[in-house]
Amino acid sequence: MAIWIHTWSTFALTGLIWFVQIVHYPLMEAYERRWFTVHARRHAKLTGYVAAPIMLVELATGFYLLFTQFQSSLISLGMLLVVLIWISTFFVQVPLHARLQRQYDPAIIKRLVFSNWIRTGFWSLRSLLLILFLTTNS
Repeated sequence: MAIWIHTWSTFALTGLIWFVQIVHYPLMEAYERRWFTVHARRHAKLTGYVAAPIMLVELATGFYLLFTQFQSSLISLGMLLVVLIWISTFFVQVPLHARLQRQYDPAIIKRLVFSNWIRTGFWSLRSLLLILFLTTNS
């Protein structure tokens, strides 16, 4: 059961990050400047309501699988990617969002879009690793 919850959370986050990367972050440049910080604050708060619980489920189920269920290099590599995603989130994307919540800065938006490819790539790779794991361990 844990593997299916873990897989669901990873797939959900992969879909979410692609939407944010391709649609949501690039649209930040189109926000009306006088309301930009309001939009940036709302984006951070509302996206957090969606992403944070799923990220916590992914993290918890991943460590559960890693330490109790599966001794697999695919699961281990996937959890390394989760740790790297969390590091990128809290040391790169969160500080960039904090700066955008204070003022509009097109250079920061570009850095946010560019740096978010790290998480987009890692979550996509995680999804592929889980598909590989599930097809070879069923």
